[in-house]
Amino acid sequence: MKKQGSLDIWPGEWLSGDFPHARLLSLKYKTNLTQWSGASLPLQEVSSMLLKKLVAAGIGSRPVVFVTHSLGGLVVKQMLYKAKTENMDNLVNNTVGVVFYSCPHFGSKLADMPWRMGLVLRPAPTIGELRSGSPRLVQLNEFLRHLHKKQMLQVLSFCETKVTPIVEGYGGWAFRMEIVPIESAYPGFGELVVLESTDHINSCKPLSRSDPSYTEALEFLRKLKAQYT
Repeated sequence: MKKQGSLDIWPGEWLSGDFPHARLLSLKYKTNLTQWSGASLPLQEVSSMLLKKLVAAGIGSRPVVFVTHSLGGLVVKQMLYKAKTENMDNLVNNTVGVVFYSCPHFGSKLADMPWRMGLVLRPAPTIGELRSGSPRLVQLNEFLRHLHKKQMLQVLSFCETKVTPIVEGYGGWAFRMEIVPIESAYPGFGELVVLESTDHINSCKPLSRSDPSYTEALEFLRKLKAQYT
């Protein structure tokens, strides 16, 4: 099976088959690497917008597990933080697990690049929020750590191990980099799975049902289902 399109296949087809009674929803939001490729909303705005949609859809009335990739993990952390501060206790209390694929818990090397060097690329607002050591990222991670310590939710993290193509040049990819290193992909609690020979983009795209990026997530979800049913 080709990796292209697999992101659309496994949540809709594989998970729905393994969990026929689960309600599966996908959340889509706009984010870009640079401002030249279109506007993208800052982290807090995206999270607020999606939180309203989730609450309106009745999410939080029964156990919830978020499966996220990259910035999506930070969006979920920010959503839960905002829900807690605004007394939306149902969503926080019923979120029993989060799966993070290549989430930059402590920032991304992409955000640490000296963007001003070339005058060609301008980082989008969401990229600027991902600088290493960002106080906001530390705050969100401590919030989630607290929930995990109180055994309110379980966490599974996946880490990439391969550089990712960033800018295409003549004759092939001109620039590659490790976007989320292991020290940022692991929040410091929960389980960690290191994906061999997998880059940032493909870390959440299992090739088959036997791919560790699917089997480990499936085992994690099955344990949660057994615990809360």
